[in-house]
Amino acid sequence: MNRSPKRARKVGNDWAIATGRRPVEEFLRQAATFGAYPSPTQVDQVRSYVAEILRWNRKINLTTAKGPEELLLIHVLDSLVPLAHLSDVKSLLDVGPGAGFPGIPIKILRPQLFVVLLEARRKKAAFIQHVVDRLDLKGVEVVWARLGDEEVNLRFSEKPFDAMITRAALSGSQVIRLGAPLLRPGGTMLLMKGVIEEPQQVEMEQEAASLGRIVTQAVPYRLPGLKHKRNLVLIR
Repeated sequence: MNRSPKRARKVGNDWAIATGRRPVEEFLRQAATFGAYPSPTQVDQVRSYVAEILRWNRKINLTTAKGPEELLLIHVLDSLVPLAHLSDVKSLLDVGPGAGFPGIPIKILRPQLFVVLLEARRKKAAFIQHVVDRLDLKGVEVVWARLGDEEVNLRFSEKPFDAMITRAALSGSQVIRLGAPLLRPGGTMLLMKGVIEEPQQVEMEQEAASLGRIVTQAVPYRLPGLKHKRNLVLIR
């Protein structure tokens, strides 16, 4: 399909901004505050990833982010926060990644990690697979299914994951309950949340306790430009 000249210029501008110096330099500066130091090759992969989101976002609703700077400084940066808690992890299940967050940025920064991205929406799963192919990422599997599906449990419960993460999918208690069969004993659940109200905290703690797990900590952090703190909840 031929794009109009105006639209073609817009796509080209997005690519130039996404690969430009200023947003990337600020992203690298902020990433360092979370202990993440992407290599030049990894920076190129992040640039390509952001550019693909911008391209595809015109066809399907991948994200509400308004441009490359927001993608880099909010979504990609947010995805790197859990890295400090994944140093001993060899296999990771990302539940409901949508446009690929946080699993794709984590995989870029930890290429040795085996990552399964479990996405319930077909078009978004197709986009994630496109990114995996486009970036030539190895040790990644994209699965179009829902957490709790029988076929997912049958497939992965015999070789459970070291860790499970989710950034926006389902409630904390749902992820704890449905994800437990896919996590090895002693494995870690990482729930990336916004503000956590006391009832939510209590609900997560009770759900975890019912499965013989505990909420070990909620790590607060702040992203540039956001008013409210976010929380990384760790359950073991």
